[in-house]
Amino acid sequence: MSPRIYNTKIMAKQIIPVGKRIIITTIKAEEKTAQGLIIPDANQKKPLMGLVIETSSDVVEVGDTVVYGEYAGQKINFEDNDLIILEESHILAKIV
Repeated sequence: MSPRIYNTKIMAKQIIPVGKRIIITTIKAEEKTAQGLIIPDANQKKPLMGLVIETSSDVVEVGDTVVYGEYAGQKINFEDNDLIILEESHILAKIV
């Protein structure tokens, strides 16, 4: 098994979802407005999009960007990477 790269970090272990689950890493929220104003952390909206890094689902592929529900999934920290494990039904849309 070759090491996987998540967020430009090489991970020694691989995490594989079981069942119809998808593992994503979140896409960071915008920190500045289009006009260049800095948005305080308290006012930033929680990102509801993520990049698929592992999947056991037929609906999405590794590398897809997906939209998921606000309270969906289980947050985990795997080798210093913040990941979310989602069920296939929690994926609302795929960005193409």
